[in-house]
Amino acid sequence: MLNGKIKKCEQCGNEYTLRKRTEKPFQFRKRRFCSNACKMKWLASFNTGKKAHNNKQTESVCKQCGKITMRPPCLLNRPFCGVKCMGRWMSGKQRGKAHWNWQGGKLKRNCIVCGKEFEFDKGELKRSKNSRIFCSQSCKAKYCSIKERNPNWKGGIQPEHLRIRNSKEAKEWKRAVLERDNHTCQKCEAIESLHIHHLKLFSKFKEDRFDIKNGLTLCAKCHYELHSKLQGQEN
Repeated sequence: MLNGKIKKCEQCGNEYTLRKRTEKPFQFRKRRFCSNACKMKWLASFNTGKKAHNNKQTESVCKQCGKITMRPPCLLNRPFCGVKCMGRWMSGKQRGKAHWNWQGGKLKRNCIVCGKEFEFDKGELKRSKNSRIFCSQSCKAKYCSIKERNPNWKGGIQPEHLRIRNSKEAKEWKRAVLERDNHTCQKCEAIESLHIHHLKLFSKFKEDRFDIKNGLTLCAKCHYELHSKLQGQEN
């Protein structure tokens, strides 16, 4: 320090003064360099060897790849050089019973539909009370196809005429009529949007509901036109 207003840089030796408007007197008294560039150069030359702030680092050998790295004392208990090496070591060593999250392996159970024995993970039991009681989706579908067992069953509130129209017997009757009429509308010979029309009323002639002779293949347009002429009657 040459005098109270001029100082000498410890790095380059140049003289510098107080920075007006940006530097206060107590900051000027603490400053040792003329610029940040000189400060960085001094730190780069000073923080080497025994003078460095990290001179307490020691060598650490990776447990997976054998790579040697320098580590501070707080990280010496880490046996790997990175996350990749840790993942490779765990995938090769910690399997089955040796894995830290081992829960006893897969469980065995018999399917309540077909009786077949199957295996499943223990964690799947946490999803719901009735989880993993079927060996496959097909067995689950068979089980739920019976009225009360289906979760959407509402006590059989569907109207009787809809239940009859959606029955297996009705579907077989429709298929037989379509095959007889060669899947073609018997009025306009269309082959798309086909309906099966009851020649005798569905509501009045119960014994002829599924008689093949009582069916007629019509397209949607012809079927609607026919019913518009038969107003007041139900099909």
